[in-house]
Amino acid sequence: MSAEFADDLLATGEEVLTHSIGEQDPRKTVLTEDEFCSRLMANRSRIRKALEA
Repeated sequence: MSAEFADDLLATGEEVLTHSIGEQDPRKTVLTEDEFCSRLMANRSRIRKALEA
């Protein structure tokens, strides 16, 4: 993950991330909209924890 991307992700604060372009049907996509956003938010939490350590 690039430092610039990590900075941008951290800049979202505690906001719930949403994405409306993807698919909701898991048979039509690798990651659904919810899966994609939940992974981004999990990565944001990991980055924040790493910076606090």
